[in-house]
Amino acid sequence: MINLEIKPRFLQSIFEPYRDKAYKNLIIFLFLWYFVIGSTTPFFTVYMLEKLNLSLTLVIFLIVLSQIVNILFLKIWGSLSDRYSNKSVLSVTCPLFLVCIFAWVYTSLPGVYWLTFPLLIFIHIFMGVSLAGITLSLNNICLKLAPKGRANWYLAVTTLFTSIALGIAPLIGGLLTNLLEDSKFNWTLDWTSLNISGSIQILNLQGLDFLFILALIVGVFALHRLLYVKEDGDVKNEIIRNEFLLETTKSVKNFFKLGKSKVILRPGISFYPWRLKRSLKKEKRKDKK
Repeated sequence: MINLEIKPRFLQSIFEPYRDKAYKNLIIFLFLWYFVIGSTTPFFTVYMLEKLNLSLTLVIFLIVLSQIVNILFLKIWGSLSDRYSNKSVLSVTCPLFLVCIFAWVYTSLPGVYWLTFPLLIFIHIFMGVSLAGITLSLNNICLKLAPKGRANWYLAVTTLFTSIALGIAPLIGGLLTNLLEDSKFNWTLDWTSLNISGSIQILNLQGLDFLFILALIVGVFALHRLLYVKEDGDVKNEIIRNEFLLETTKSVKNFFKLGKSKVILRPGISFYPWRLKRSLKKEKRKDKK
C-alpha cells in the first residue's frame, strides 16, 4: 500500500520556508548573492590568463594569497558575528566584495599597465577578507533564522535555491561573455585649456568587464533585499567596521608579541626568534672555549 499522505506533506514542507516572510527575504537574498558569486569567481582565473596574460605561477600565487587571508580572518569575523549578528557582518563584507568585483575593471585600461599587478594583490587580499565573513555569516544566519524543529527542511530549501543560483550563474555568465565579446564601451574625459590639452580614461569595458558590471548590479539589488532580513543584534555598519579594525590591530600586535617571546631550547639557553643566529653563534663560542 502506498501512503498518499507522503506527497502532500513533502510539498508542504518544501514550500513552508517560502511562506515564512522572514525567511523568504533571506532566500531571495541568498539566491541573488550566490548568483553574483557564481557568475564572477569562475571567470577571475580566465580574466588573468587571457586578458591580462599573467603566467600560471602568478595566478596560483594570487589564489593562494586570497585563501591564506581568508583563513586568517575567519576568527575575527566569527567573533564579531557572535558578539553582534550575522546580518551586521554581511552588511559590511558584501559591499567590500562588490568593490573588489568593480576593481577588476581597472586592472586593464584597456591593457596591462604598471598598476595592474599591485591592484590584483589588493583585490585578492580584500576578497579573502570579505569572503571569510560572507561564508561564515551565510551559514550561521540560515541556522539562526530557521524555526526550532524545522531547521532541516529550511536548510534543504535554502540549499536548493543556492544550488540553482550557482548552477545557472556560470552558464548565463558564459553566454553573456560570448555575446559581448566584441563589444566595447569607452568613457574618456577630454579637456582643453589655453595651450594645454589632455584626456583621462575613466572606464573601458570589453568582454568579461560587462559580466562584472552585471554582477555588481545584481549584488546591489541583493544588498537591498538584505535590508528586509530581520535578525537580533543588528548594529550600524560603523560599529562593525570599527570593531573589525580593532580586532585586526589586536591580532597584528599579538603576532609581533609572539616574536618577542622567549623560546627555551634547554635549561640555560633561551633566545628571541629574531636573535636566533646571534644566540647560536654565542653557543658555538662557548663550546670552543
